[in-house]
Amino acid sequence: MDSAEVRAQVQAIEGLLSDAEAECLYLLAKNCGGSIVEIGSWKGKSTVCLALGSKAGGGGRVFAIDLHRGAPDCDGAYGAEDTEPIFRENIKRAGVDDIVIPLVMKSEEAAKGWTEPIALLWIDGAHDYDNVKKDFSSWEPHLKEGEVIAIHDALYALDYNYPGIRKVMYKYIFQSDRFLNVHFYGSIVCATKVTKLSIQDRLLKLQKLLQYYLLPLVYATLNVIARILAKVRLLAPARAVKFKVLSLIHRGN
Repeated sequence: MDSAEVRAQVQAIEGLLSDAEAECLYLLAKNCGGSIVEIGSWKGKSTVCLALGSKAGGGGRVFAIDLHRGAPDCDGAYGAEDTEPIFRENIKRAGVDDIVIPLVMKSEEAAKGWTEPIALLWIDGAHDYDNVKKDFSSWEPHLKEGEVIAIHDALYALDYNYPGIRKVMYKYIFQSDRFLNVHFYGSIVCATKVTKLSIQDRLLKLQKLLQYYLLPLVYATLNVIARILAKVRLLAPARAVKFKVLSLIHRGN
């Protein structure tokens, strides 16, 4: 299955993933070597990406944790909408219900008594600091060394801003000696769990930290330039700048 097929599979599922982010999740799941834990499933868009990738790779189960109440970025204020029926319908329609294990509960409740090592941890639950920290602290110990953690909405942009997630990123990813190979895909930040860091590793990580804070500034500046050019009816240059903005945000770095 290629990236176009993945996009076609999830196009009709409501969710807040870009095409690049959907492809990122598919490839991460395809290349991981075991079970996957997803925190924040909502209506199943990311779940289907992960499950399709897992089926194309090692075939590990996807444990999809969600209360199925409220919006995906509700910062802990759960709404009245019950998304479990449409979630189950979507994973069945995609043909992945055989490897997806829905856990309709809070992530810290699901983590109690958990003993199985996991090969990919995807965090996209409530976006306030306390909940993101709780998700990370509950599940990171179960992530195997050499495997990947991926966190959604972890980069600042004009159309979304979640300082709680960025605080967790800084304290528990960038300041930690246990994570390396930091990469950005759209608003997703990925990192690999390791035993320790060498001096060279620390320098590379510092470079990524600078990029983590500078990329949004470049994005914001180019976005402002594009809007100014559009207002003065320089439409071709405006489109070129806008294309540069999109390429910065949606490519992997």
